[in-house]
Amino acid sequence: MFNIEKGVPVPYLDPRGREKGELRLTMEKLEVGDSFIVTEKLRSQVPNIARLMKIGYKTRRVGEDAVRVWRLS
Repeated sequence: MFNIEKGVPVPYLDPRGREKGELRLTMEKLEVGDSFIVTEKLRSQVPNIARLMKIGYKTRRVGEDAVRVWRLS
């Protein structure tokens, strides 16, 4: 018999059926004018997520390995 579990949340999925990552979930919570900091490595994912969400954004380097992302629309 299989173990039955209650109260396990369903993972968030993006339109392609994959689980949403922390960056995507953060960008979905942004309101116009809000910003957050990511590593340079994650910066390359921002344009794809913004395109899927159909939002405007701007990035600026704020440290050696840090980038601030603003939501514009």
